[in-house]
Amino acid sequence: MRSLPATVLLLLILGGLVTVRIVSTDRNPPTPTAPTPLVHTIKQLLIPGPVPFQTLFWNSLGLPRTGVIAISDPGTWSALWRNQTLCYISNTCSSQPHVDFDSRTILIVAAGMQGSSGYRINVTSIVAAHDNVLVDATLTTPGLNCFEAAVITNPSQVIEIPQTNLPLTFKMTEEHAPACPY
Repeated sequence: MRSLPATVLLLLILGGLVTVRIVSTDRNPPTPTAPTPLVHTIKQLLIPGPVPFQTLFWNSLGLPRTGVIAISDPGTWSALWRNQTLCYISNTCSSQPHVDFDSRTILIVAAGMQGSSGYRINVTSIVAAHDNVLVDATLTTPGLNCFEAAVITNPSQVIEIPQTNLPLTFKMTEEHAPACPY
């Protein structure tokens, strides 16, 4: 009797092969599961140089801070629209613009809070570099001696560009309107 445990111990020490068989007592065959697909998110990197863009709309009651924000998913886009961040006065807004986020990125370009009406922002160019995207805009201020309504406005422009995940750099210059519109 003592020789069996000694033999097993000797086999284990010498690296002998031990076979273990697991017997399942479950009578139901295992449910096959599909392998979990690997999801890869690949965003297009813009080719360095000028980037084409399309204006979706301008708004004078947009975001209250100066800068540019990228939106790359439909959930964020719907939330901004639904919460009236972009479409502030509901009777002046049409339905939410459809955007193909598989190939496009939305940019909200905002001039920040202004103390009167008569301000307008306009994106003049977008240029991609290897490590960022420069959004260049001009803020047109009311012309000299123009009378504007003393209301707080947040001029913004909503544009779409080819999809990218590059960081954004914003440059805004100011110019006076050449004349009053009235």
